[in-house]
Amino acid sequence: MSPAGENVSSFHRWQSEAFARYIPGMDLIIEGVPLPGLPEIISAMGVNGADFMWHLADVEASAWPHEIKDGWISGADLIAHWVPHETQFVWGVLDAFPHGPRFEVIDLPFADGNPAFWKGKPLVPQIEGAVFEMVFWDSRAVLLIGLDEEQAASVVRALPGATSLVILPVDFNATYEDNSVPLNRRGTVDALAHHGISLREGMDVVITDTELWVRATVCHRFGVWCAATIGPFHYVAD
Repeated sequence: MSPAGENVSSFHRWQSEAFARYIPGMDLIIEGVPLPGLPEIISAMGVNGADFMWHLADVEASAWPHEIKDGWISGADLIAHWVPHETQFVWGVLDAFPHGPRFEVIDLPFADGNPAFWKGKPLVPQIEGAVFEMVFWDSRAVLLIGLDEEQAASVVRALPGATSLVILPVDFNATYEDNSVPLNRRGTVDALAHHGISLREGMDVVITDTELWVRATVCHRFGVWCAATIGPFHYVAD
């Protein structure tokens, strides 16, 4: 039975226990309405936002100072701006760094229109040296990239909308009548090799082509591995 037909809480407990066996990159995707804010995500990770300095880029948000769009900000200032105004990010990339000298970032990270997240290759923060990266994607999702194992497992336990971010390219034109998508195309196999993982029944993945992405659960259909979609479809670039 796919997680769509199971008790959601039971599935997330199972996923948390199995997490380290198949998530080598420790990247997560968070979906839900409303999405959790930065303080909730930081708390779920079990870290203190003030322990980092942050680089912000490509920010589009409600109740956010216009002068803070791209550049460096202390963790204390970041939380101070966020909390009183109940800020909601539409787009944005936040890279966390240990305290130290600030440096010029030549190639600014970006989320809006960035297809690199959906190519099926392992992800890394867009600024070299970042401890981890948060990507707010069109008010629909938050990507957490580069977490350590303890942080990732903590987020999955704390936030019901958080699941592993294993991205597999597929061909939606090959979708079966039951809306499952085969995972036997060459690009999918290559992506699995990049991630260093093997498919398992009930495994949570993100499947994508050049235009759309959607969360799905791995299943076995018609003698082949497939992915059954469990969420709404999103455009790769709006």
